[in-house]
Amino acid sequence: MSEKSAKPISLIQATYIIAFIFSIFTVSSFVKERTKEFNLSPAEHSRQKDFYVFHNAAKLLDEGKVETLYNKVEFRQILMKFKGSGDIGSWLYPPSFLPFIQWLSNFSYYNGYLLWLAVQLTMLILATRNYIFDSPLQTVIFLTSPIMLFNIRWCTTTPFIAALYIFAFKQLEKNKVAAGMLFGLATVKPSIAIFIPLMLFAMREYKALAVMLATSAFMILTSVILYGVEPWQVFFSPEAASSKTFLGNFHYNHNDMPNIFGALSVLKLSPDSKYFISLVAFIPALAAVYFICSRQDLTTLEKAFITLTITIIVTPYVIAYDMMILLVIFCGIFFSYIRENKLRLIDIGLLILLSVIHEYTFSWDRKQMPAMPLVLCAIVWYSLNRHKNWNPLVKT
Repeated sequence: MSEKSAKPISLIQATYIIAFIFSIFTVSSFVKERTKEFNLSPAEHSRQKDFYVFHNAAKLLDEGKVETLYNKVEFRQILMKFKGSGDIGSWLYPPSFLPFIQWLSNFSYYNGYLLWLAVQLTMLILATRNYIFDSPLQTVIFLTSPIMLFNIRWCTTTPFIAALYIFAFKQLEKNKVAAGMLFGLATVKPSIAIFIPLMLFAMREYKALAVMLATSAFMILTSVILYGVEPWQVFFSPEAASSKTFLGNFHYNHNDMPNIFGALSVLKLSPDSKYFISLVAFIPALAAVYFICSRQDLTTLEKAFITLTITIIVTPYVIAYDMMILLVIFCGIFFSYIRENKLRLIDIGLLILLSVIHEYTFSWDRKQMPAMPLVLCAIVWYSLNRHKNWNPLVKT
């Protein structure tokens, strides 16, 4: 059967297929979480969210104790008093992110949680409107996808970062300065932004690149003016939770990192060894990002999707729920395929995979972990070969 003779999938058909499958995963995830709650302590039950880290950080900033925030021992003791038991988080963000969360100290825990969540979801909805999604129904389906619901429940910063990137990619074709500023703001999560400058350079978006770097520098300067230089000194010191020794040991028993760094934990390697191997992987990743983003047959969203997928594979610190950024970008690619009558069944499968892939790392046995980077590599391979004249999944 030739590829041309294949009947294209309509927008309505694809929407209902995705909605049906999402509902299955959502219901199963809901049942699993409700069952798990019977074994949780009251503290774990009420505060099993990332937001309690942000709220306690904001209170420390309001009290002028920014150094405590970056001391992994002292801050975790504060979190232990607040949460009581269970997995205690840490502060991993650079000081440039602090102005974004300091205002949360003016609100109670749950009011702040609802407000911070509302701000993020509003930004994401506005960013994706008439760019990623063409209708409110598509937006609703995305917001109820399993990985999105996980980010909502934990109140992570991933929707905020995703919104910044979507706004930036949207503006890249219209306003280079605005795009650069948005990319610069997204550097508050440097583990995700690490390849964006190279992507812009390869795409010859020099103005956007310059503005991105200038915005990032301005944010660093602002944080120094507000909090002093000491937080940056601690941030890069062994005392910080962002240090390689702490991350390498702290995540030794965790299976929520879908990258090479997380996969190497199975081998019980030292933190230095894991960082070295991840650093070696950066070399081909840099070359891949440059040559992929130099291609003329890929759209901006396709280049962004592949670049961020490669980023998640090789960056030392990334969490499974961060892959929601990949999902929202691929949604834009997915619906463009529908408009162009180019959608294939495997695209639906990839969309569903991205929506439930976090369940693999959070729920499955740790011995399965090394497969995650391979899965992401396969996604990159398919995304690149899709534009060739041949398709290994369609007979010609």
